[in-house]
Amino acid sequence: MVTPERARQVDLRSWFHRRGEEGQSATVAAPRPAFALYPPRGQKGLDPTRLDCFGSRLEAFRRRHLRQSEPRLFGALQILDLDLIRRRFGARWVPLREKIFQIIEHALDRELGPDDLYLVFDERTVYLFVTGIAREAAVVRMRLAAARITERLCGLVPGGAAIRVQTLPFDLDSGLAGVTGPRELRARIEAFEREVEDAERRCFHDNAKRLAPRLLPLVHLRKRLVAAYRLEARYIRPDGGELAATSLCPERVSGVFDAELDAWSVSRLVDLGTAWRERAGRSLLVLPVHYETLAQRRLREPLLLQARRLARPSERFLLFELLELPPGVPQGWLHELLMYLKPFCHGFAVRLYPEMLTTEPLTKCGVEFLSLSAAAIEEREDGFEIIDRWAGLAREVRMRSALLDISRRETVAAAKAAGVDYAAGRVIAPGLTDPLPRGLRAL
Repeated sequence: MVTPERARQVDLRSWFHRRGEEGQSATVAAPRPAFALYPPRGQKGLDPTRLDCFGSRLEAFRRRHLRQSEPRLFGALQILDLDLIRRRFGARWVPLREKIFQIIEHALDRELGPDDLYLVFDERTVYLFVTGIAREAAVVRMRLAAARITERLCGLVPGGAAIRVQTLPFDLDSGLAGVTGPRELRARIEAFEREVEDAERRCFHDNAKRLAPRLLPLVHLRKRLVAAYRLEARYIRPDGGELAATSLCPERVSGVFDAELDAWSVSRLVDLGTAWRERAGRSLLVLPVHYETLAQRRLREPLLLQARRLARPSERFLLFELLELPPGVPQGWLHELLMYLKPFCHGFAVRLYPEMLTTEPLTKCGVEFLSLSAAAIEEREDGFEIIDRWAGLAREVRMRSALLDISRRETVAAAKAAGVDYAAGRVIAPGLTDPLPRGLRAL
């Protein structure tokens, strides 16, 4: 006889099996091996098809978490996004899913703490519930773990992982209290994500009236000429002082604040209109844009709406600088994202980071410049070595190099010695409201 409880478990198995089949390629003709997301392959995995223990394990985790002296500071919800891994495998994803999830879940069993849990919600999303570790330390731990998992799956990805790790300040007490099933859990997490997005959006709009664009000159180090400008958003304090606009929202986890800022920056260029060419002559203008803004359609559309307002000459002088590019991005996916902006610009620059000095996905995508922020390396003992390696990498792939945010004269000298093409920073020239006369000598 089938009991009501057993019937619910069977229905849940069917529902989650359908979730696991989402995204399968319709073009794969080979027979598909048996695959199901559950039962979990690791001991720390939650099994949503067993309602008798799903809720009780979450409740036990919540109670252990609350026994800490400061539970709000030690613990977090982390979300693993497997979409880039899926893209890297392409048509091979479906036949290899069983092996892929064995590797991922066994690795999570090793990497997570003794009291932590994980839930594979679907083929794209894994939830991690971690406790007993500071949020910042949890971020570092899981990024390193994601890099090791990616290496097992795809080979070495220089500088990091194709698995995206998002860490949210989720309240593990009220957020998990009384949860009995996966749908309820998902609903609470999505509600919290909406709260985070709304908070970031409010933060931007509450301060938008005090934002102002600044043009930071980029100097050609060999010719000692101002050759380009980088548009930066600054917050003007009531006392007249200035702050970087990003400092208004230090914990930007949803991408909404950055996307609002990106669209605002394009709108400021729209305001400049054709007057830019009259003022700046042949100088290029560099406009920062974040990877997440392009990667998520709901964030991308407001940016493209502003870009469509740009005057047609913009494709002659405008460069988009892509920030926070995740390591391991497939070249085809990056090319697809950049093509959204290609009608409006001359080309692209991509920001590299000390932990990700690689050009693996950048060739054949229209990328002409590699940028690097000196702010991330000037305090490091190996800072000048990083500049040298980065500049050499740019030369190897025949791209030009631009070192930004320089605050020390010694860094300018190191950049010259390394053969860096362009440099910018307030030690060289402050942010301006209007372009300088063409051909102005600097340094």
